[in-house]
Amino acid sequence: MVSFGRASSMTVRGHPVASSFATITGVPAGSTYTFHGGSQYDYCRIADVSAINGLVLCDGSQDRNSVQGVVFSSRGSSLTIGSSLIEQKTPFGSKAMHWRNALDRLFEVFGEVDADVLILPLEVDSHTTIKAVTSPSAAVLQSVVGCKRNSILNFDLSGFAPSYHEITIGRLGQIIGNEFACDMNVVGSSNPGVPEQLQFKLRAQVTPLRFEFHPGNTMKVIDPAYPGSRLHINYLGVDRVVIEFGNAESEVEFYAGADDTEYLFHYSNSTGNNSTVRFWTTHRSVLVNGTIPIVHVGPPEPAIPVDPLAPLQGMVAVSRELPMTIVQLDSGVGGSNAPKHLWEMDQVCLYHLDADLTRTAETAASPWMCSLLIENGFDPQACSGCQVAYNKYVLFNISFGDNDDYLFIYNGNALFALNSGHGNDTVTSIYFLLISPHLPFILLDSLLRVPLFLPYWSGICPSQGCGHADYSLLHQRCRQEGRRLP
Repeated sequence: MVSFGRASSMTVRGHPVASSFATITGVPAGSTYTFHGGSQYDYCRIADVSAINGLVLCDGSQDRNSVQGVVFSSRGSSLTIGSSLIEQKTPFGSKAMHWRNALDRLFEVFGEVDADVLILPLEVDSHTTIKAVTSPSAAVLQSVVGCKRNSILNFDLSGFAPSYHEITIGRLGQIIGNEFACDMNVVGSSNPGVPEQLQFKLRAQVTPLRFEFHPGNTMKVIDPAYPGSRLHINYLGVDRVVIEFGNAESEVEFYAGADDTEYLFHYSNSTGNNSTVRFWTTHRSVLVNGTIPIVHVGPPEPAIPVDPLAPLQGMVAVSRELPMTIVQLDSGVGGSNAPKHLWEMDQVCLYHLDADLTRTAETAASPWMCSLLIENGFDPQACSGCQVAYNKYVLFNISFGDNDDYLFIYNGNALFALNSGHGNDTVTSIYFLLISPHLPFILLDSLLRVPLFLPYWSGICPSQGCGHADYSLLHQRCRQEGRRLP
């Protein structure tokens, strides 16, 4: 351990053949401390960065070596972590530690008040870990503006309620593939009063991006312009993932979400491009809002015969203002191997049904997600959970296969395009609420194969012409199913 008295400079050399440990507790103004490592793995640690009033240089010499530092946030201060320094800026000046030849870094940040942390681009092969701990009513806000290939960036987030962690990824509102090519690991707190949010703010993005969400709490961010680079993120115990898309075309493949994470995908200006998002398996709620042109629900390969609603344990909520968003429900329509669809719809949700035609259980939205749903015009009923929630300006495009399918619509409030396939299907609609009175329902298969019962005022457009169902048949069908008209 090294602490300065009146000395103006000090140089310490590590053991030439064994690992050395140097802990620095303080450096007075006008003083310089230099640590030179030996031939083995050496450690240089700052006990409190705010106590560094002079110059500190840790030179790791020949091995990978490690630098470590502890930072206590103070009002008006900010922290910068780069490839060769850690600097805390305060209203009274800057405190910093510099290093060379130290690829392993561990920094502990104690957010006694709100703390801003800027993480500059980290070099190839470096390993950096940031342990952030929040005090009650404080927040640690970290921004990552780059990381090179083969580097690793770890976040360990914890704290005391109520407090908050936020990690923002992106540089000047975008991600360029060769500037974000590392492995990132984010571990959140188990304390429900300390939410964590991982977010991407990409409103200035000019090149296409692809996001992939995989089983095992992993995601990848891929820039097609740099096929050899990708940002790989493992996240565990993170409450929220938020992505703000801009003008650039984007593709989201949501193969599986995390068990403990909710998602917000916001499209601020995607009108006119070919941005898409596809959901296959969900565990918690996802909200897609803004100007996304098409949302796919179902397996990524159309040949897989799966009911697209069955794997959704968490809700997919779609909110859109004009022009309309298409929600494409991609069933496996492989002839006689097609799945059996049992669905129900009301003015809020599209539900998956069990074999006895009861709604399958869903994970309810968190208070955070529920507030977002209500802000986006959803009925509060959506907070209880369902498979697909919608508000207005949504067109459901559905293709059933050749199995015997069932769809019951009560107070529906969306447009439909339905290809019923060749099975003995039952489609019933009661009091269909319309966005446009001219296009309530489009049936893309023979009406003769589908017993379709609609209110007398609902128009039907089968492939061979338009007609109207008899309202009395609706009452008869409802009596057969044990349902009662209001």
